[in-house]
Amino acid sequence: MAKRFTDTQIWEKEWFMKLSPKHKCLWRYITERCDQAGVWEPNYALASLYIGETVTPVDMKILDSHVEVLPSGKVFIPDFINFQYGQLSEKSPAHKPVFRAIIKNSLSNRVFNRVSNTLQEKEEYKEEEEVKEKEEEGDLTKSIFSDEIFIDRLKVTHPGKDLHQAWNECYTHHSNAPNPPKEEWLWKQKLNTWLTIKKLPEGKKDKPNKYKINA
Repeated sequence: MAKRFTDTQIWEKEWFMKLSPKHKCLWRYITERCDQAGVWEPNYALASLYIGETVTPVDMKILDSHVEVLPSGKVFIPDFINFQYGQLSEKSPAHKPVFRAIIKNSLSNRVFNRVSNTLQEKEEYKEEEEVKEKEEEGDLTKSIFSDEIFIDRLKVTHPGKDLHQAWNECYTHHSNAPNPPKEEWLWKQKLNTWLTIKKLPEGKKDKPNKYKINA
């Protein structure tokens, strides 16, 4: 029995909410009866039997923003492949039937251009996020090291330790954690803790900590 992902949020989407019960059923029927490429070969008599209401080609116009009638008369769901499989890979045995269905329906140019564009958009988004993260790190670093009182306390409490190196290590570690600090004062606490457990460079001896920092 074939199993597919389903969009559990579809009931809150405005376009779906506006559909009649018949067309809601028709949409679900098409998404579940289409092939691996998201192509449904219409059988309106059978669809009508399952849905309980008469379905004709005219009903496709109600769904025209989410389906496309191909020259062959088959109905194609453009977003189906990306939603079900994400990035296709010829090395994946599970994707081989998808490639066969794409070729069978003469959709190679359509699908692979669409996937390529999607991947490019993801890469561009990733680059933008990386730039944004670097800017946020720079602003946070500048703010923390501009706090002269805090930095002076760190120097007294952790003599001989490289504050900037410790900060880079601390930020890299905690920014990649599941719940990174959101406030500057929390980052200061993390830095103080990191310095506490950080060993001095070889050849230097640690001095007793006579001070306690309240970041």
